[in-house]
Amino acid sequence: MGKISTDKGRTWLGEVLLYADHAPNGDCSYPASTRLDDGTIITAYYSVGPDSNINDGKSAHCNVVIYSEESLIKAAKKSL
Repeated sequence: MGKISTDKGRTWLGEVLLYADHAPNGDCSYPASTRLDDGTIITAYYSVGPDSNINDGKSAHCNVVIYSEESLIKAAKKSL
């Protein structure tokens, strides 16, 4: 979950699920995001498959989502 501000943190639009809750066992976390100069945002996070064994080297994987700052704010405002 994340909070979005359109006024540099003075006010907040509320909590928004940015992308994922699809991991079969709920192990989907540690997102890291960066905003590029053109407003594009890239978020990477990991998730683990249904066998829950991150150490086997087979079920863990990285996911990447690319979206625009504008589309994120629009979606957040619609969810209010």
